[in-house]
Amino acid sequence: NVLRVFIYSSQMDKRIRRTVETEHVSEAEAKRLIDKKDKQRRNYFKFWTRKDWSDRGNYDLELNTSTLTTEECARILFAAMEK
Repeated sequence: NVLRVFIYSSQMDKRIRRTVETEHVSEAEAKRLIDKKDKQRRNYFKFWTRKDWSDRGNYDLELNTSTLTTEECARILFAAMEK
């Protein structure tokens, strides 16, 4: 019983703003950090699954934080887990 969820933001400007706020860095540094973290995630996923991190067929559910709040994501996840 596994629910495979991909949580992402489709808007880079929102990702940058969130990183600037949480990491207290410049926008340029935030972009660099995001790119570095995405590469790490992609490599980690590939190593353990032998699959492509960005292949949407790998997930049962995708949540876009550019359009959903944290609370909305949590509600959707809890509802999906209950089923």
